[in-house]
Amino acid sequence: MTAEGLRVTDQASNQQLDALLGQVAKGDRRAFAAFYAQTVDRCMALAVSVLGSRIWAEDCVADAYVTAWRQAAKFDAARAPAIAWLFMICRTRAIDRLRREQLHASYSVGVRQQEGNVQGGTESGSEGVVNFGDFVAVRQLHSALQQLSGEQRTAVELAYFQGMSHSEVAAATGWPIGTTKSYVRRALAVLRKELMQHEDQ
Repeated sequence: MTAEGLRVTDQASNQQLDALLGQVAKGDRRAFAAFYAQTVDRCMALAVSVLGSRIWAEDCVADAYVTAWRQAAKFDAARAPAIAWLFMICRTRAIDRLRREQLHASYSVGVRQQEGNVQGGTESGSEGVVNFGDFVAVRQLHSALQQLSGEQRTAVELAYFQGMSHSEVAAATGWPIGTTKSYVRRALAVLRKELMQHEDQ
C-alpha cells in the first residue's frame, strides 16, 4: 500500500474511533467494547514501554479505560483524535504509577541508609535523604506544558513522551506532516523559553 493509501486508512480508522467515543459519551456500552477492542493492544504497548512491567501496565490500562468511560463527554475531536486522547490518559496514568514506584523506592533506600548510619554509629548528614530535585523538574515541565495550545501539547507529548516519529504523529492525529512538524517546533520553542525562565528564577 502506498503512503497516501496508508494515510487514508489511518484517517478512516481515526474517524471510526472518534465516532465510537462519541457514542461512549452517550453511555453506549457496545461502542465502548468496540473502542476497547480496537485500541487496547496499542494502549498496552504504550504502558509497557513507560513502565517496563506488564503487571503494572495492566493496572494502568484498566484505569485508563475507566477514565475514558467516565470522561468520554470531555473528548473533543477538534483538538486531537480519540486514539491520541486515550494515549494521553494512558501515559499520564503510567507516569503517575512510575513516579509513585520511584518515590517509594527512593524512600526505602533512604530509610535503609539512615538505619545503616545509625547502626554504624556514624552521622547521617545528608546521606539517606530523598532528593526531590527530579520531582521539582517534573513540576516545572508540567507547568511549561500548560502554556502550549492543545495541538502543540498533543504533538510534543506524542513525539517526545511516546517516542513517535513525525510521520507516526501525523498518522495518529490525521494532521499533514508539515503541520505536525510546525506544532512540534513551536511547542519546543515555548517549552525552552518557559524552562529557561524557571532556571533564571
